[in-house]
Amino acid sequence: MRHYPAFFDIQGRPCLVVGGGAAALAKTRLLRRAGADVTLIAPHFDADLHALGDSGEVALSMREFRAADVIGCALVHAASGEAGLDQAVARAAKARNIPVNVVDRAALSSFVMPAIVDRGPLVVAISSGGASPVLARRVRAEIETLLPHGLGRLARFAHSFRSAVRATFADFETRLRFWENFFDGPLAESVLAGNEHQARSDMLALVNRAQLPPTGEMQDIAVDPAQAD
Repeated sequence: MRHYPAFFDIQGRPCLVVGGGAAALAKTRLLRRAGADVTLIAPHFDADLHALGDSGEVALSMREFRAADVIGCALVHAASGEAGLDQAVARAAKARNIPVNVVDRAALSSFVMPAIVDRGPLVVAISSGGASPVLARRVRAEIETLLPHGLGRLARFAHSFRSAVRATFADFETRLRFWENFFDGPLAESVLAGNEHQARSDMLALVNRAQLPPTGEMQDIAVDPAQAD
């Protein structure tokens, strides 16, 4: 493992993007989805970035980058596409131990951006360590087909009951068995299917009665060893 995997909490924290084109827009959108307070610096900005600035979602500064611009930032993206400028941004950030990513230049970056599968609270990140971003995106596409879009809803549903389950089942192993049975059982299927209201009522009843959730069915199948197929 070349890189240490981690998730940054940048909610409400200042982040800097240097660049005014498509790459800067992509990084800005990701930062905004994570709740960051984003500032962009570039002599010129594309129309989409101008729109974000006009709406007040981000702050635009139309000028050349200065090394002092990184001071106070939680992280920095160098996305100008100009080799010299991106290198200067990386150098300024690293001098102050600020995490920095340079688009398509892993060697200059202190962290690399993974391919992301976003299911609300549940996020899957796939990285090749910069060796093959296209391969990482192909793996992401495979995972996208395996994970239902309702997983975010399921994660939020489970989170809303964590305190109640913890208060009801004092023993860690019992809580673990409760959640394993929940995610394998019909209540989780109901949430994924969009029947959250009924699932919430059933979950409240289970917790109030201090019972484990119902599980699925198991059937024994006899197999003739001589007939492998």
